[in-house]
Amino acid sequence: MQLAAGAPATFVSWKGVRLTTNEPGIKAALVSLWDRSPRPVPFPELVGQIPVTRPGDDDEALDRLRGMLLQAHEAGFVDFFQHVPAFVPKAGGRPVASPLVRLQAELGDTEVTSLLHRNIRIEDEVTRFVLARLDGTRDLEALARETTEAVVARGLVTDKEGSPITDPVRVRTIVDEVLAGILERAAREALLTA
Repeated sequence: MQLAAGAPATFVSWKGVRLTTNEPGIKAALVSLWDRSPRPVPFPELVGQIPVTRPGDDDEALDRLRGMLLQAHEAGFVDFFQHVPAFVPKAGGRPVASPLVRLQAELGDTEVTSLLHRNIRIEDEVTRFVLARLDGTRDLEALARETTEAVVARGLVTDKEGSPITDPVRVRTIVDEVLAGILERAAREALLTA
């Protein structure tokens, strides 16, 4: 992400809250945090990545950064952790969702709780079906096969007219695309663990 020097930049949190700033150090901090999201960034590392606005201004710049981070936390932009939750930023060959996420998905809940203690809205049955099966015992092929069978059996995918698509080959093509998106979102939302 490129930010123009001296120009205000607006950031939007995962909760939809907007934060606009003209401060170069704060913009750099928010970009750095966004680039690493959802992975945590230790404060000393974050400070090392931020340009100081004026030579000899270290204490004042750090105070502004601390104040900004506190305000950003209150607005839902950043989280503070004493202990870093054990989540993985990318789905592996045998993805594993947290036990709580799997249980909530299996029960049909419309929200699941991430490893960052956020409520994540899950509105479709296919996503809940996949999340409930991310226990590490299935590789991506098995997940796609089981999901395809469930989608065909339950009529979860429809054509433009609203009729269920029952051709397993067509459904599998759709499932392959959807599955990749589900796993990417699960990783981005900190639903996956090692």
